[in-house]
Amino acid sequence: MTFALGVLTHSVGYMRNILEVSHDQDIAVNALQQKLAEISNSQIDQVVANYNGHTFDVQDDAGDDLLIPPTGQPAVGSVTASQVVGVPNLYDVEVEISWERFGRTITRSISTVFVSKE
Repeated sequence: MTFALGVLTHSVGYMRNILEVSHDQDIAVNALQQKLAEISNSQIDQVVANYNGHTFDVQDDAGDDLLIPPTGQPAVGSVTASQVVGVPNLYDVEVEISWERFGRTITRSISTVFVSKE
């Protein structure tokens, strides 16, 4: 009986961890999509100047952090933007979010290409 309770307690703890990581991933993917939407609604030919190297945190409406940045990292989110060589109106953009959970760093990213209409 004691063994069964120990196994049950371990299983419940494991499921809780899985649910927390899954919840974090939902938050991260939503934040990635929001940042890409913000970038796409900006002046595309200014993407590199305005967003390359940009970092950001993922917060709720009250300003509380929803994800914890990895140790030594100032923010959970970052943007890399560059003009495609030889194509003046084409821009590679990657938005990445990394956070720490249970002593491990988890990273999700979305990459896309934006075209500036001249």
